[in-house]
Amino acid sequence: MNTSSISLKSSGFILAVIYTIGHLFIAMACALIITGAALNLAAIDAIIEPLINGFWFYALHKVWVESKVEYTEVINEFKGYKFFSKINGLTLASIYTIGHFCIAMTCASLITGVALNLAAIDAIVEPLINGVWFYLLHKIWSYKFMKNGYVKSGMLSSINATVLPPKGRYSKKDNQAL
Repeated sequence: MNTSSISLKSSGFILAVIYTIGHLFIAMACALIITGAALNLAAIDAIIEPLINGFWFYALHKVWVESKVEYTEVINEFKGYKFFSKINGLTLASIYTIGHFCIAMTCASLITGVALNLAAIDAIVEPLINGVWFYLLHKIWSYKFMKNGYVKSGMLSSINATVLPPKGRYSKKDNQAL
């Protein structure tokens, strides 16, 4: 793949696809090794559990955002909105993580038929391995862009740059050729 023709924005999508494929294989391998489940059950667990957790993330985020808007715009005395409006990002991430763990454990137990203790081990080990996979993939991807001189001072930001700049001198002010 020629990095000179890839925008930083599209590279994020490509990176997400590569990560997702690796994530599925890691999840299946963990389910196979830890729970001793059959390959078809491990594959089902590796697909179903992230989908459910995606909905969990969406629902939690939606409640949090709506509570911020509602509580800010109209002083709403509903206890749930009042509670969620005071939650910071770290607390929200903690609530999500606890929910994620419960969902992963329940899916592993129901889909593969293993005891909750094995499902709990799978729900802990698999995200840890995926964290290492994410770190390694991000390091390799970042290095590939930095090595080719597309990103200065070690920062890879698809938010601030939409297209890799062509070689040449540019004005920082308006990002146009001199």
